[in-house]
Amino acid sequence: MSGDLIQLWDKGVLLQGIWETIYLTFISSFVAYVFGLPIGVLLTVTDKDGIHPIPWLNKIIGILVNIFRSIPFII
Repeated sequence: MSGDLIQLWDKGVLLQGIWETIYLTFISSFVAYVFGLPIGVLLTVTDKDGIHPIPWLNKIIGILVNIFRSIPFII
């Protein structure tokens, strides 16, 4: 068992897998930040107690956020 791990380490397969995992994590975090921050600010601003209350827009964005937030649980 440990011999297999050493062989994978020597071939660079394990290091490549670790790098790919870190890369995908950073990319997905960046995309979530780029899309999530403006949507969160928009939800806060258009809230009934926000700077510029727009209830219908807040409701639509809130519904879309809840739909997309539940997709990982569906998968």
